[in-house]
Amino acid sequence: MGLDMFLVKKKKDLIISDYWDFKKEDVYWRKANMVHKFFCDNGEEIEEQVVYKISKEVLEELLNKCNKVLEIVKTKQGKVVNGQTWIKETGVWQNNYEDGLEITNPDEVAKILPTQSGCFFGNTLYNEYYLDDIKFTKKELEKLLEEINFDEYDIYYLASW
Repeated sequence: MGLDMFLVKKKKDLIISDYWDFKKEDVYWRKANMVHKFFCDNGEEIEEQVVYKISKEVLEELLNKCNKVLEIVKTKQGKVVNGQTWIKETGVWQNNYEDGLEITNPDEVAKILPTQSGCFFGNTLYNEYYLDDIKFTKKELEKLLEEINFDEYDIYYLASW
């Protein structure tokens, strides 16, 4: 289980229930909860917390936020959490760590594009995994904005978990 996230384009004459009828998504994320939060906060809600119509302007705003994060982010080598292990003897979850990049200015980054916690939403820490999601989002939005004819297509954000 986890937060699966999709952007799909549909012809403007879409019958409202057809947004889940797609053969291939235009963009797919998994547990990029900062992107989920952004679309939920800025999209036109079609189906509560699950389907949003996303305008070209909202896509451009998210791209701008990704660029701003990448502009200001500061990192250093350190240890990052990459999961947890249940310790039966103590009855608590213990973080698993690996070498990776830590974001040293998480408060500044969070002001631009904050994470969101939720059941199966994944990691809310500001580290290399967050940055990977930002870089991926930037690349995919640049491509989508260049390729889509917004006079002919609408964009929908769909989420399931």
